[in-house]
Amino acid sequence: MREILSFLEKQREHHTPDEIKKCLKILGIKIPSEKVILVAGTNGKGTTCATLQTLLIAAGKNVGFFSSPHIIEINERIKYNGTDISDEDFSRIFGIIRAGLSDFRPSFFEYLTLIAAYYFYFEKETDFAIFEIGLGGTLDATNAIDHDISVITRLGIEHEDILGKGLASIAENKFGIIRKNNSVFHTKFPEEISDIYLRYLTEKNAKFFEAPKLDYVVRKNYEHSDRKNPKYFVKINNQEYKLNFLADVP
Repeated sequence: MREILSFLEKQREHHTPDEIKKCLKILGIKIPSEKVILVAGTNGKGTTCATLQTLLIAAGKNVGFFSSPHIIEINERIKYNGTDISDEDFSRIFGIIRAGLSDFRPSFFEYLTLIAAYYFYFEKETDFAIFEIGLGGTLDATNAIDHDISVITRLGIEHEDILGKGLASIAENKFGIIRKNNSVFHTKFPEEISDIYLRYLTEKNAKFFEAPKLDYVVRKNYEHSDRKNPKYFVKINNQEYKLNFLADVP
């Protein structure tokens, strides 16, 4: 793995989603679009993806999850039913992809996207594959993967040197993940991007579903636990749920 990581970290040439689509075709990867959920946004992407993963697994579905960045090991970015891809599977699939794309040099993130897609499509029985956008939306490698469901979390100012100045430019970039006839789940959009929303509503014939605003309270309880590891509960709409925090939170 160390040699592979060293190699990947040197790959810095970025490509368009259309070029990554060609790579997917060469490798024979075609995840059915109805199985793919693509998540973009400024804040809450990771939490939204992790929540989707948990809910779908609880519903008895087999779930692939590609995220970034990792905290300790690169394997954390590619999960199946909540378990990180093994070193052996990662290394083997990397070798297959590198050999299959001998005339093409994907970037670090593009390689990981392809490894995840290969793993979910060829190696596992995947009911849903969740892909978290790395940056922006329109030009992100994950946007090469066909998907029926798009998710856009809270929008804000970020990476203006890449995504453009102002919220409208950033929103335009993130809305670029929306395909024709997509189902789009989102938080409340700011008024200043309403024209972008209306354009995608008509031009893409997309169906937009705004998430309701929920009032919630988080409490911690030391009963049945020691002082270093209290239990946490969140109360939403008069229903209380246990959270799996592993340590005390201020």
